[in-house]
Amino acid sequence: MGPADRSDPSLPVVHRHDEFEEASDADLAGFEVEEDSEGHHYAVRKEHPTVPPPEPPMRYPDFSGKKALHTED
Repeated sequence: MGPADRSDPSLPVVHRHDEFEEASDADLAGFEVEEDSEGHHYAVRKEHPTVPPPEPPMRYPDFSGKKALHTED
């Protein structure tokens, strides 16, 4: 088989980012590393503030069957 092909060890290592690695980095950015009192490390998903959904405008049913005097629509 012969010796392995080797590059010049004095050259810096070129690290190429592909799509999979960028997706992994984006996914890992959503975690924070925590440490407990005994020195154990674990990952915790970052919490984003929840935004309550907008409430629909209040509408009252028309029980009289008459046409409304004022409408917003």
